[in-house]
Amino acid sequence: MVKIIGEIGSNHMGDFEKGKQLIDLCKENGCKLAKFQLWKADDLYKGTKMYEKAKKYELGFDLAKRFFDYGKEIGIDVIFSVFYPEAITFCEAIGVKYYKISAAFSNNIDIVNGCLKTKKPVIVSFGGFFKTDADLFYNKRVIPLYTVPSYPPEFSEFNMAFLQENLKRKGGYSNHYTDMFFSKLATYLGAEWVELHVRLDKGCEDSPDIVCSITPSQLEEFVSWTKMLEE
Repeated sequence: MVKIIGEIGSNHMGDFEKGKQLIDLCKENGCKLAKFQLWKADDLYKGTKMYEKAKKYELGFDLAKRFFDYGKEIGIDVIFSVFYPEAITFCEAIGVKYYKISAAFSNNIDIVNGCLKTKKPVIVSFGGFFKTDADLFYNKRVIPLYTVPSYPPEFSEFNMAFLQENLKRKGGYSNHYTDMFFSKLATYLGAEWVELHVRLDKGCEDSPDIVCSITPSQLEEFVSWTKMLEE
């Protein structure tokens, strides 16, 4: 069965109870992993219109640890996308089992080498294939996911050839659409992993990630569809 990563992103909006509900949503739908993002607003959004909002939703280590512990309590692995080296140190200290690197950071030597040195599986999103990505893409510990990195993307941006290259490496697809078409296509073609941004029905309206997140009913329907496909 395809392994689903529930990408919670900023949809927790700094709220522990919301984050718990989203972890519950991932667990109840059989996701293998629930994933948060460890980034700094000063690194990604300083000087932009998004800065004040991003600063409010930045995930600190204390709250990240609470999410990790809650996942352990209910039986689902919580992992993190890491955007700066100290985040890797934090993840090692609490015992995270997988790492995730976003497409935008797949060329960041400090992040890539830091994750690979842990000897743990590293899930990496790729928006395409470039010479600078090649060594990372073919590393045996890397699980490559094709993604259209725009928030939100246009249908015309999807590249079938890039998806197929990821599938050859036993990888899969990271979805940024609010439509499930490409997630189902990737699964039908044999994706071993699918990453989906997930949101709650209410309470995530101000999140920057809402433009690329699916609802609980969409996640439930997708899981049912994957089970039917296997049968």
